[in-house]
Amino acid sequence: MSWRSRRQGTYFTIFGIIIVILLSVILYPIFIKPATCTDLKQNGNETGIDCGGTCAMYCPKTIALPRVDFTAVFPVSDEVYNAVALLTSTATGAGSRSAGYTFTLYDPSGKIINESKGTTFIPSASQFAVFYPQIRTGQRIATRARFTWEEAPINFEKIKLDSNSLPLEESSWKRETVLDMERINVDITNNSFVNIPESEYIVIVYDENDEPIASSKTTAILPAHSSQTLYFSWPYVFTQTPKRYELIKRVNPFTYAK
Repeated sequence: MSWRSRRQGTYFTIFGIIIVILLSVILYPIFIKPATCTDLKQNGNETGIDCGGTCAMYCPKTIALPRVDFTAVFPVSDEVYNAVALLTSTATGAGSRSAGYTFTLYDPSGKIINESKGTTFIPSASQFAVFYPQIRTGQRIATRARFTWEEAPINFEKIKLDSNSLPLEESSWKRETVLDMERINVDITNNSFVNIPESEYIVIVYDENDEPIASSKTTAILPAHSSQTLYFSWPYVFTQTPKRYELIKRVNPFTYAK
């Protein structure tokens, strides 16, 4: 082979390599797509389809549902009741945007009166409450309630907000009885530089045996570095003397910007 032929062969080889490299750069993203958390495949370091690993979503049933500490039902009138469940989440850094639940009310004989369904967010490791107002019983007496999560898988995802470290401070509890009605007031202060959007605040009233005897809910918007008074009321007078109040702050970790 002549020197000229060898030189042409070298040029063709170099040209071929360049073509292969260019084609690889162009075609690789088309045919070899990187793993993502939205491609409906289990790939990368995922432990399920688009879940686990570095994905924001946890795989179904890998996060324990919050335990139910107690469920209680309180009369508002002859045929209207409020129900509340106190729960504890043990999942650190994980929460759910929407979880379905059911409050089931029972009469003294154990028969079901009503099943009221709703949805709620679940915060990361903390104690929280779910309040369901104005449950009608058709003049049947409700003596017991049960709280259950829906059977469908509840989706959990990673969250940074620690619900136990919210910059909220409560003070100055005050109970008033006015015109055969009970009212409990409490001052709450937002000590942060961030506004807290409209959120639920649930109060649970306990007797001397630390048993819940009443519950109520209100909503409030707390601008940064502000205070206001929350009011909770009942259209009757408590038959037992309150000994302790518990304020549950229901700030949604998915809408609160810390």
